[in-house]
Amino acid sequence: YLRVDGDDNETLDSGMTMLQQAGQPVVTLHLPDKFALGGEFFRWEFATAVAGKVLGINPFDEPNVTESKQNTARLLDHFVTHQQLPPTTPMISQNGVSLYADAHEKDLLLMLCRQHQFDSGSLTGLLAAQINATHAGDYFALLAYVPMTESAMAALEEARRRLRHVTRRAVTLGYGPRFLHSTGQLHKGGPNNGIFIQITCDDPQEIAIPGAPYGFGVLKAAQAAGDLEALQSKGRRAVRLHVGRDIQAGIAVLNEAIDLAQTRKQ
Repeated sequence: YLRVDGDDNETLDSGMTMLQQAGQPVVTLHLPDKFALGGEFFRWEFATAVAGKVLGINPFDEPNVTESKQNTARLLDHFVTHQQLPPTTPMISQNGVSLYADAHEKDLLLMLCRQHQFDSGSLTGLLAAQINATHAGDYFALLAYVPMTESAMAALEEARRRLRHVTRRAVTLGYGPRFLHSTGQLHKGGPNNGIFIQITCDDPQEIAIPGAPYGFGVLKAAQAAGDLEALQSKGRRAVRLHVGRDIQAGIAVLNEAIDLAQTRKQ
């Protein structure tokens, strides 16, 4: 916990106290002012390098980040040749929201629906089956390739909190493609204990990239598809929830699935 002296720390202090009371290990570093944050960047980067040496790994190598980049480059080459990204078929579409999964994940979701008696013919049933099927040590990751508007961020944060409350699992929220260089490496190169829900949307307009035969929307879509492909190649439990242009409606479907999962737990 990086605590800046002189700030309004009441809310953060309260949260840290709750973590301590729950038995979680908490280390507090007292910073004299916000400028000391620069020193913290150096401290933890240096600590990462030392830890990597002790563990016998290269902390400056990100092989799975490179893998996602290569997937993206291949998909963009396909777009240049065919004027479209490779087509994909959703597992199910309802009210403008579509769920995508590879063959392995489809079989897993259908099996979970049968086991837990969820409706495999509904989006909420399929998502709820996956939400309820976790093990100790699992975590959820919401991978949002959507505009970072205030409304979208508030809706995603609410979904994250509800998912954590219902499942009692850690839930991370990252915005693509920026998370690919941080937690993105952990997702694919770390332990196979993550459940990944990628959220994509249609861009209201395409913005050209100077000197490139595609725009930023195509680039973002290729990055999302390349990341999902990398997750799937590692056997991760990963699905894509495509919400079209109505981000709120898509996140509402996720919340409905969370509510359904909670009902079954009661």
